[in-house]
Amino acid sequence: MFRHRLHPIDIGTKVRSYDFPGVSDADFITGTVVGRCILAGLPRFIIESVSLTIHGQEEPCLRVFYAPAHCVINELDLTEPLHELHRVA
Repeated sequence: MFRHRLHPIDIGTKVRSYDFPGVSDADFITGTVVGRCILAGLPRFIIESVSLTIHGQEEPCLRVFYAPAHCVINELDLTEPLHELHRVA
């Protein structure tokens, strides 16, 4: 999945990460950016995600992901319609 970023991504921004190679665009994580780093030579966002209570869990599960920057988009970009640049008959 590739989308152009229309809004900047800063610490505290709600984002989606599509860092799942080989799967559909419907598979993603949602969370809040808590930092940035370089890991294995790639710039990455540190995303904190909270899962909902499932199957008898008493506390929500907090997970941290180190998503490559090119796989992360601002959730505000999902609310705006994508502009069609070319239409092929």
